[in-house]
Amino acid sequence: MTFPDYINSLPKSVTSVRNQKILEIAAACKVDSSTVYNWMTGKHKVRPVYKSIISKMLGIPEDELFPESVEKK
Repeated sequence: MTFPDYINSLPKSVTSVRNQKILEIAAACKVDSSTVYNWMTGKHKVRPVYKSIISKMLGIPEDELFPESVEKK
């Protein structure tokens, strides 16, 4: 499951679990929530240091969250 897939799979409601998770990721990475949205849409690439933080937070391997990072042989 990729990072955008994970975020989009979270339930949406008035107090959205999805939005809360985005805010938590932004806080952990010390970036604005708009940056996390840009990562999700592919507008900006996620820097390696943030990939590691997000992976640890979500408990999902980095290469699964960000498959484009894996070198193709």
